[in-house]
Amino acid sequence: MAGNVSKKLTEGLNVLKQKLIDIVLLDFYLGERSGKEFLRLSREQGLAGKVLLVTVGVNQGVVEELIRAGVSGIFLKRDSPSLLAQVIRRVVSGGVWFEQEQLQTVVSTDTSNSRGAKKNNLTERERQVLS
Repeated sequence: MAGNVSKKLTEGLNVLKQKLIDIVLLDFYLGERSGKEFLRLSREQGLAGKVLLVTVGVNQGVVEELIRAGVSGIFLKRDSPSLLAQVIRRVVSGGVWFEQEQLQTVVSTDTSNSRGAKKNNLTERERQVLS
């Protein structure tokens, strides 16, 4: 199974090289290689399109990392397909999609750590966008 996932990851990256892509719907858990790895490799290849994670869930500690990596949103699979269609339209048009609790965790973690000089603090602009 892991070899199959690796093959599909490689195939996906090859498609991104050949075509102009507006949006990638990405499952966060891709076997041995996570969505973060795919995201990193696709950005290195010059993917200019938006990335929307479509997943069962993401550890709150990873949300800030994903935002920094350039995801435009995190859509949970428990939500309705009609909402997914709305979210895709929003992201393609330049918007973002994050649940309120995802953003609150990122902002509150960043604010509480600002006194401790955390290495990866969000910039003031990033906090404004998230708020």
